[in-house]
Amino acid sequence: MIYASDFVGLLLKQAGDRYVYGVEATGDDPGAFDCSELVEWGCARLGVRPPMPDGSWMQARHCRTYDTMVPLDVAIRTQGALLFRFSSSPFNGARPSSAHVAVSLGNQSTIEARGTDWGVGCWTVADRGWTHTALVPGIRYAAPLPPPPADPASAAPPWPGRFLTQPPLMRGDDVRRWQQQMTARGWRLTVDGVYGPDSEEACRALQQESALQIDGIVGATTWRAAWTPAPTSSYPGQPG
Repeated sequence: MIYASDFVGLLLKQAGDRYVYGVEATGDDPGAFDCSELVEWGCARLGVRPPMPDGSWMQARHCRTYDTMVPLDVAIRTQGALLFRFSSSPFNGARPSSAHVAVSLGNQSTIEARGTDWGVGCWTVADRGWTHTALVPGIRYAAPLPPPPADPASAAPPWPGRFLTQPPLMRGDDVRRWQQQMTARGWRLTVDGVYGPDSEEACRALQQESALQIDGIVGATTWRAAWTPAPTSSYPGQPG
């Protein structure tokens, strides 16, 4: 089973890569994408079936064929949903003169290969003129089952299945629960259920302490790390 969190997590790792129109991305770390190639490559690396085609308008047709089109407000709230922008209908004739696809992060922002001037990164969904939105056929849009804990007595609660990142600010009970655990470990955070700059700073510190990729994003591994005993006896905000 392939989850939306697998898809989003893979694409977020490509942030900072170049945009090259028409590039064919292969291997684990191609280093360059255009908008539809990022989506196609991510699906291919995960083994999503049915296979995602190339070309944003062909991807929209693919989603319509498998009846996964959804309303815009649903896609904006759903991590891993596809956001399309076309100058004309993608379902008739050749490629529209203007065509683009991005992936929703569920917090009013995206991960996408936006263009030559921007490369791959995260941007707001606001005022972008999205015309069609869909879920990826073959991907499950639900929280994955957590792995069995090695030590049930100190097990982390199940990861809620969405990546916590900012900006824009993310809000929710999952943010609050992670903040509560981080404050229990000694980080000075306001437990308000809002993932903002202070939460990201604490996340980066936790990732550094735990020898994880330092990106300020709370995914499954960083979530579990908050409940894993630290390698030292001191935490920020506590005496050493």
